[in-house]
Amino acid sequence: MRVEILRNKLYRENALTVGQIIDMDTETAAWFMSMGWARLASEAKPMTTEQADAVVPVKVKRRRARL
Repeated sequence: MRVEILRNKLYRENALTVGQIIDMDTETAAWFMSMGWARLASEAKPMTTEQADAVVPVKVKRRRARL
C-alpha cells in the first residue's frame, strides 16, 4: 500500500521524512494512518497547459552586482 508520510518516523531502520511516499505492508500502513502519521498516497492530477504556464517564472530584469 502506498502512503504519504505526515510525521518524521523510523520504518524498518529507515528515516522517513514528511511528504515522502513509500510502499509498505497493509497492516503497518493501516497502523500508521490510524496514528495520524501517514495517509493514502494519491496520484496527482495532470496539470493543464494554463496551470503549467503559471508555474514557469516570469522573466524579470536583473541588475548588475556592484564590484
